[in-house]
Amino acid sequence: MPEKTPLVSVIVPVWNDGPCVGRAADRIHTVLKRTCASYEVIFVDDGSSDNSFEEICRACAAHAHTMGIRLARHAGQHAALRAGLAKASGEVLVNFDVDMQGVPEDIPRLVEKVGEGFDLVCGWRTERREAWHRRVFSFFLNRWVNRHTGRFLHDNGCFKAINRKVADRIGQNDSSRFLTALVPALADRVTEVPVSWRKREQGRSRYALRETASMVLDFFLVYPVLPFVWFFWGGLTVLMAGGAVLGIGLCRLTDSGYWQPSWLTWTGGALLALGGMLFAVWTWAHRGIHRRKKISNVSLLLIERIVGKTDGNNG
Repeated sequence: MPEKTPLVSVIVPVWNDGPCVGRAADRIHTVLKRTCASYEVIFVDDGSSDNSFEEICRACAAHAHTMGIRLARHAGQHAALRAGLAKASGEVLVNFDVDMQGVPEDIPRLVEKVGEGFDLVCGWRTERREAWHRRVFSFFLNRWVNRHTGRFLHDNGCFKAINRKVADRIGQNDSSRFLTALVPALADRVTEVPVSWRKREQGRSRYALRETASMVLDFFLVYPVLPFVWFFWGGLTVLMAGGAVLGIGLCRLTDSGYWQPSWLTWTGGALLALGGMLFAVWTWAHRGIHRRKKISNVSLLLIERIVGKTDGNNG
């Protein structure tokens, strides 16, 4: 690592992960003390209902140049990252997960690449050990983000390092909370670095299925041209087709004089169920997107408390 290492800010969102905070703080500080001339670590409590913020306060007391931010309510992982970015002073900024599935020893490698002139350096999890729904979502997420940003990255969901220029652009762009799609679009020079990825050792992922669904909504908020309205018209069409097929099947049953379900009744029922599900997705997405439009950039308005300080010097 070069002697004149820029000030590095590591931002760690936390949501109901109190038991992980102390261990993450110790590991991150150990690595950064050894590899960075100056740094800061910022933990953002995303409205946790457990003892996460108390653990963050302990970490701030135990380690110098550490800051803790508490949001007034749960706003989502990307909103928590925005709050951390707003308070970070580093020339290189890295987001990192508190559950330690990523390896802190990989952080200096990403920082070094930024020092070589890249605006964005993405970690690439070559061996992933995650639940099936997250792998499926990641598969489609990568393809959609690559398509709409013009970048071709293997892993858009891993931790990243960005320079101050991109961080400032994020701060000026308050149209979306979905940083996964926003960051690659704002960076000029982008590269990837293979990183290690381990199975979670404590508890379960708090940003799991609920956050995955939230991320889907945020993604469609970033790209409103994506056809969520298709779910409405598709649901309506399928419901009408299902009603017609089921009606024909029931008429045949009435004419025959006895109850014997045919392929028409089963097909009609299946189409009605599918149409209902499409309508449910449209309703869920419609309400969610409008709610997110009202709370765009809400993380900065929800900062309830800040503890610790980050002078940045590694002395």
